[in-house]
Amino acid sequence: MERNETDHRSAVQEAVALFPEGWRTVYLIMLGLLLGMGLGLAVLEEFFWHGRIEFAVKILAVSRHGGGIAPVSALLAVFFTEVWRTMALLSEKLRDRIRNQGRAQESSKWREWLDRYEDARKKGKPFDEPPPDRR
Repeated sequence: MERNETDHRSAVQEAVALFPEGWRTVYLIMLGLLLGMGLGLAVLEEFFWHGRIEFAVKILAVSRHGGGIAPVSALLAVFFTEVWRTMALLSEKLRDRIRNQGRAQESSKWREWLDRYEDARKKGKPFDEPPPDRR
């Protein structure tokens, strides 16, 4: 059994190493929550529900034999953390794209205003249009 615990420990260490520094805490929290939920289901199944949630117990392989909680939780934690990380990266890219579009529109307004200003100045006409930031 000592070797099995070492295998689980090294699997978790490898999973933690998959993530950049800031996301390791998220992974470990996710892993802790999943382990707690798995152990909670095992205890409830074993002592209170007696077969009522057998499908969940079979999925987690947590019945009388135990050992399935850690690897399943580690895999699920990797999956959920990676989904969360991907969504965060996509939202950051979308936010940057929207910000860049706003800057481009603002820059375009200034260029158009400057073109009208220079055109009026070259023709000697008065130019009283306020700049884009004062409208």
